[in-house]
Amino acid sequence: MRRLIPSVLVAASLLVACQKADEHPPALDTTCPPENPNCHDLPPLGGGGTKDGGTGGSTSSDGGVAGEGTTLTGNVAALTSEDFQSGVNYGDVATVSADAADGGTATATYQGGSFTLTGVMPTPELWVTVTPAVVGEYLPTLQPLSSEADADVTLYLIPASTIDLIYGLLSFPVAREVGRAHVVLRFVDATTGEPIEGVTVSHVGETVSYDTGGSWSDVQTGTGSLGYAVLVNAPAQSNRTKQKVSFDTGTVSGSLDIAMQSDAITLADIAIAQ
Repeated sequence: MRRLIPSVLVAASLLVACQKADEHPPALDTTCPPENPNCHDLPPLGGGGTKDGGTGGSTSSDGGVAGEGTTLTGNVAALTSEDFQSGVNYGDVATVSADAADGGTATATYQGGSFTLTGVMPTPELWVTVTPAVVGEYLPTLQPLSSEADADVTLYLIPASTIDLIYGLLSFPVAREVGRAHVVLRFVDATTGEPIEGVTVSHVGETVSYDTGGSWSDVQTGTGSLGYAVLVNAPAQSNRTKQKVSFDTGTVSGSLDIAMQSDAITLADIAIAQ
C-alpha cells in the first residue's frame, strides 16, 4: 500500500485557515484565537477504508460497555518506508483507544484484520491512539480524525527504527530519548491535498528535521517536496496532552494544538487553506 491521497489514506488531518501574511506581520509564535473567523481548526479531511478479518470490541475505562456515541471501524497499517509514504497491513495485536462519549475511554482490540471502536465521542477532532501489544519494534501512535459520524478509517503504526534513522541524520545526531514525544507533521494544501514545501515549524525550541524529498535534514530551513517536519525529542507527559506548534508557510502563519505523549509518535496532516 502507498500513502498517497490525503483525503483517503491519511491517518488524520487538521485543517487550518489563517490570515494571509500581507494582512498581518507573519510570526511563528502567533496564536490564532478561536474567535477569529480567519484562523480556526476545521474538521479533518477524512480517513481510509477497512480490510476484512479479525475481531474487535469496545469498553469504557471503567470496564463497562462504552456509552452512546459514534463507531469507528477499520484496519491498522504499518508505515515501513523511511518517508512515511508506504507500508503494509499490521499483522500483530494492538489496542485502539480514544475518548468515549460517556467521558471514559473507548478501547478495541485489533488482531491483524480489523477493529470496531464503539461509543466514541462525536467530535471533528478525535485523537486516537494505536498501541502495539508489544512496544519495541513499533511505538504507540497518536493520530487525529473526525468522529462526528460513523466512519471507516485506516490507522497507522510507525517503526521505532524510522525515528532513530531520522535522528541519526541530524547535523549533530541524537538518540531517541525515553520520556520524550516524536512528532511527525505533514503540511498539505487543503484544496489539492498536495504537500507544501518551505513550511518552517517551531515548538519550545527543540530541533526540527525536515524532509528533503528523499532524506532528512535539520540544516534545511523548511519542509521539502513531501511536506514533512519532525519535532525531535519533544518534551511530553506520560498522559496525552496538547501542545502548541507554530508554523509559517511564507504566506500563512499561525499555531495549532497537537497531542503528544511520552514514548509515543504523533502523526498528523496539517491541511492549510492558503
